[in-house]
Amino acid sequence: MKRLSSFIILGFVLSMSCLAQQPEPITVFPWCEDFELGEAPEWTFIDNDGDNMNWIVADYNPDGTGYSLFGPSYLQGRQDNWAISPALSLPNDCSSIRLEWRIRSLANYNETYDILVSSGQSNDLVSYDSLFSETFSDGYYSRHLDISNFRGMTVHIAFRHRSQFQNYMCVDNVCVRTDNIVHDSISVAINAPSSAFVGEDVFLEAVSNNADSFFWTIDSAIVNTLESPRVVARWEKPGCYHFSVRALNEWNEAIASGEITITKKPSESILTTEDISHDVTIYPNPAANNIVVNMPYEALIEIIDFCGKTLKTGNSSSKMDISGLPAGVYFLRASSSNGVIVKKLVVTHN
Repeated sequence: MKRLSSFIILGFVLSMSCLAQQPEPITVFPWCEDFELGEAPEWTFIDNDGDNMNWIVADYNPDGTGYSLFGPSYLQGRQDNWAISPALSLPNDCSSIRLEWRIRSLANYNETYDILVSSGQSNDLVSYDSLFSETFSDGYYSRHLDISNFRGMTVHIAFRHRSQFQNYMCVDNVCVRTDNIVHDSISVAINAPSSAFVGEDVFLEAVSNNADSFFWTIDSAIVNTLESPRVVARWEKPGCYHFSVRALNEWNEAIASGEITITKKPSESILTTEDISHDVTIYPNPAANNIVVNMPYEALIEIIDFCGKTLKTGNSSSKMDISGLPAGVYFLRASSSNGVIVKKLVVTHN
């Protein structure tokens, strides 16, 4: 068996103290280390068995692929050498985290190693949990391991070489990848009145959990801006109008919509004060709290806004409570076997 004395000497010289100052944690992913710089200053190498044989970075991939972590195992005694990654601050907003690496050994020599993870200090070996163990030989292999359980934690990943009377192993192309980043969903709602008068300023407010920008679409209104969470709109004609807002951030968007009924003020009623039918009367009209519909026969009574939405129902034989309706002009529809009659109803709260 060929003795790689030059690598033994390097192992003596390059055994590193894990008490060295640690760099800032890695926060950008994917993170990959191919060791092609010929050194790994952010890694910690620990000769835990004390035989002065340790991991080194060496250009000893027989297929000519360049530098890798090189771990000798051909001296007497079982190896216990640790190659520990820099601190990795794993994100919390991803669906999975995957550790990838490649390993090599010579034919007919079985090499054994473990993968361990710790959220403690890099040199606190008792804090490491073993996630994977393998004995392999004869070739160059790609491996991967799901480490999603460590989302949101800052960890070190260790390669522990523990072969005996074998030859060597190489570790290369160590990568940590995060897949399918999941960002918090975005939501939006609109605070707005259901009705207003012609020419009146109406405040529309978009309420969102994490939106960065807003874009409004408003029917036929005069507005101060369309790109703000809070806009002021004004309508100059009676009617039923729709509006919507699109809330966005860097990753997601959400849409909310609403409608508003615009009426003339009671003194500027859009209907004439003449009754559509002299057989039906509403008392009082204008009204604030209750109304009575007087007609010679039983009928279904509906109070309808300008959008055609039925807001209240009752019958002609009883009072109707209208105190919950905003001030404005409405239609009162009386339906019976004799036909349908529509009247104007003015609601005031003065």
